[in-house]
Amino acid sequence: VESATVAIAGQASAKHVRLTCAMTEGERRLMVDARRIRQVLLNVLSNAVKFSPEGATIAVKASVLGGHAIVRVTDSGPGIAADQHERIFEPFIQIDAGLRRSFEGLGLGLAICRSIVMHHGGTIHVESELGHGSTFVISLPVDGSATPAA
Repeated sequence: VESATVAIAGQASAKHVRLTCAMTEGERRLMVDARRIRQVLLNVLSNAVKFSPEGATIAVKASVLGGHAIVRVTDSGPGIAADQHERIFEPFIQIDAGLRRSFEGLGLGLAICRSIVMHHGGTIHVESELGHGSTFVISLPVDGSATPAA
């Protein structure tokens, strides 16, 4: 989590977006493909920076709850309508034509993130309301019961 946050700091700084990172429950080791989970975190963090207004703060919080490592990335971007919460994880989906013109991309990032997280026995979802920012929640098992798929 810290590595991904540090890696995205330059992108955030260029946009005058502040990143905060809080981790509770001490350091935990997960049985995951670290490169792929870092890819997920970088994608979610990059999206948070991309969609947050200049001067905003993005909060990254990591904790352990009920046998799962939980990472929450909260931004103050435009938010996502409730009927789009699942759609954004589908391949080639971009939810707003105006945002598509402003932000390039194919709409594959979150679909890839969901696939990676699911292959690790975890989940990823968004909590958001249009006009009120978004929180992406990534949950991964810490007990080693999920082995990353090859």
